[in-house]
Formats: sequence, structure tokens, C-alpha cells
Amino acid sequence: MFDRIVLAANGAANSWKAVWATVDLAEKRRSDVLVLHVLEGPKDPPLSDVGGSTGDCIEFVDKAVSILKDAGVSATGEARMSASASVPWMIVEAARERDASLIVIGSGDRTDGDDPFLRNVTERVLHIAPSSVLVVR
Repeated sequence: MFDRIVLAANGAANSWKAVWATVDLAEKRRSDVLVLHVLEGPKDPPLSDVGGSTGDCIEFVDKAVSILKDAGVSATGEARMSASASVPWMIVEAARERDASLIVIGSGDRTDGDDPFLRNVTERVLHIAPSSVLVVR
């Protein structure tokens, strides 16, 4: 159980807590981990407009992967830009692509997007995920 984990995080405080929770869980279960950061952006942004945010995103993913690998966990990282799909749907899609048995996510990450109710990313992932979800505070 939990052989493949998707760690969905954005660098916020609870995301770092989710990284450490994933380290603990993945070490014990010998899980493979994908560290995923989905950057919400405008539809069809010019490449010059996404450089800074994308760089921060990649830096976070690289650091999280490094922490996992230093703990002896098999880990890879990926940063995606959400142009048409919402962040929660992209997290769930990544979990489906990898047949992940667990999604780990920090609580409290907000998205504006097209959602009129400004639903919490974590809450939406909980409702649409096909696998178990661990929410870290």
C-alpha cells in the first residue's frame, strides 16, 4: 500500500510540512514519490511572462526532491503550468497517470481560478481524487 505517492505542494509552510510527512511515510513504505507543483497561469502565456514564477516553482520541486533523496527515498519532480485545467484536476490527473495510491497535500492552499466560490485546492482534491489523500497541517 502507498507504493507510489504524489506530493502536491507549492512551497507554502504547510507544503513543507507535507514534504517532511512524505519523507517519513515513504521511508517506511519504500515508496516512489513524485513531487508535483502546478503553477496556475493565464491561458497561452508568452514564455517571457512565466519565467520568474516558473523558476521559483522549479527551485521548490528540486529542493523537495533533494530532501527525499537524501532520506533514501526514490523521488522525481515535475512542475506543470495550468492554462486550461484547474490545479486540483491537474494534481488528480498526475496521480492517475502514475497509478498513485496516495496524494499528499498541505492544507490551506487557495486558488482563484474560475471557481466562483474560491474553493480550497486541498478540499477540491479530496472530493475528486481516485486514491487516498493525506492532508498535512
